[in-house]
Amino acid sequence: MRKQTPVKHLIGLTGSIASGKSTVLSCFEKLGAQTLSADKLVRELYQKPQVRKRLEEWFGSADRAEVAKAVFSSSVARRKVEQFLHPLVWRLAQEKLAGCTKAWAIFEVPLLFEKSWDNRMDMTLLVVADPKTLPTRLKERGFSLAAYERRRQIQLPEEEKIRRADVVIYNRGSKKSLQTKIKSLYQALTTFYA
Repeated sequence: MRKQTPVKHLIGLTGSIASGKSTVLSCFEKLGAQTLSADKLVRELYQKPQVRKRLEEWFGSADRAEVAKAVFSSSVARRKVEQFLHPLVWRLAQEKLAGCTKAWAIFEVPLLFEKSWDNRMDMTLLVVADPKTLPTRLKERGFSLAAYERRRQIQLPEEEKIRRADVVIYNRGSKKSLQTKIKSLYQALTTFYA
């Protein structure tokens, strides 16, 4: 049983780095869905004085790039930051969803399965990209292959995510093709959760 949230049905969206999950979230938003992004909530939290103070105590800086560098080079630092930030992200998500008038909402969470946040969702969606397009996608995002590998190591293997997801969205065609898939999924979810 998932933890209660202000919205009636909460759908978790995840995917590996450069899989297209942000594009999928944007498609849902344009179609009229209530959406949330854990990454955006973290950026918002980084602006709060109490968060900045704690990060500066730990890392000498509250700069996101500096903190990320420390987090992805030390499992101890990563656990410390996650234990501090994740409850704040969940609380902020609840606040954002409090005014939601829709029957369902999509919440993009990069570590959805890794941190067992799938237990907080009614349904999970996983975006899987074509590995052949990965180098181009990483370049567009400003990620090196080495940075990608460091981040990928803290994530579950793609096969395990596919096994655990309720719906897998294969992002292996054009952006228009992906948009068409999301439109169909949006209509199905709207009917299902009416």
